[in-house]
Amino acid sequence: YSAKMCSCRVRGNVCHFLCFVCLQHGLAARPRIDTLGFDIIDTGNDLVRGALWHAGPYSQDAEQHCQPEEHQKQNWAEAKRFHQQCRQDASCMQKALVWRCHDDDVCGGLGDEIKGLTFALYVAFAAQRPLLVSWKKLGQDVLGFFKQDGIDVSVPPELEWCVESPIFHAVDKPVDSLQGLMETAVSQSNCTAWVTNFNPDALFKETQRSLLSRHLPWLEHVRPFYAMGCAMWFLFKPASPTQALREFLGDELSVIHCRIEDSDFSDEHFDVSKNNQTVQEALRCAQSRELPNVLFLAGSEAVKQLALEMSQHKVKIPQGTSQHLDHSSEHLSHLEFEKALWNDFIALQQARYIISAGRLSGFSLAAASMSFLPADHILKAHSCKAALAPEP
Repeated sequence: YSAKMCSCRVRGNVCHFLCFVCLQHGLAARPRIDTLGFDIIDTGNDLVRGALWHAGPYSQDAEQHCQPEEHQKQNWAEAKRFHQQCRQDASCMQKALVWRCHDDDVCGGLGDEIKGLTFALYVAFAAQRPLLVSWKKLGQDVLGFFKQDGIDVSVPPELEWCVESPIFHAVDKPVDSLQGLMETAVSQSNCTAWVTNFNPDALFKETQRSLLSRHLPWLEHVRPFYAMGCAMWFLFKPASPTQALREFLGDELSVIHCRIEDSDFSDEHFDVSKNNQTVQEALRCAQSRELPNVLFLAGSEAVKQLALEMSQHKVKIPQGTSQHLDHSSEHLSHLEFEKALWNDFIALQQARYIISAGRLSGFSLAAASMSFLPADHILKAHSCKAALAPEP
């Protein structure tokens, strides 16, 4: 046996040495600890790194939600062919809609950014324009953390000018601006960069049915909750979770996600006690549901430690400090970026239940939509009932 990546964790006056990987004949053993250190696991080729989207337990339901009928499959395939052919046509590319989110743009956190990206795709569909993506945060090209699936949405060198000018801003727009946004996309004749975090689910709600019927009748079957998931499924391909990842997270994973305020991510004087009731409610919900394998996520290390203590170490927490994409000016290395986002977002995609502690998070909703989690498997901590209203 050889132990790798050991660290000392002090609890009380006792130093516990935690060895995260034991290797015997090249096989990884699952650590029996109450903290998960995704970020420092290294088992050679066993653990896929660098992907912000992994297939989850409900990913096989993607076609059921996005293209249940044969003619719908043909429509999605035609949209993909349009993007493939347009990439080879200079005049078509000159009409591109570029979704842009850079360090100096206000786009929101990762969940808000995925909202904006997927909304931009539907807008591009409606306007019959190709979508391109320029996504650079914390010093990294975020597009590189997703595996593109049959189409290339990166900005080619000859269109780099379009990323900088003109820029159309549609950040934090109210729902009643939806029709105007669609009309703007249709009317723009030249390549334009859009900075937006508009939630695409608004387009698929009953109140916007006439707008959807006019612009995107072939998508009327998509339910609002899966609007993000279907768009991401069109653009990218989720990585397959490896045996190492499955063993590390365990079977029947449920996740408690405690939503803290954005400004609290980097607040050294954050008052953790204000989360006492929220954490207690979430732990009580998990216990009442008899969820056997619970991971607690929060943007604050102090809140995670609070949950660990309140649960008497019956829940697990990930290691690594979370970063908010819109409230950090740091430039991170590739590995640092993975540590800041990879842990929590991948874990949420693997969950069979998500308990929302506090305000419902766009971060967890994006992960749930992308993993095609049943909508009634997202629970409010205080009531332990479905957080989302039933959709017609």
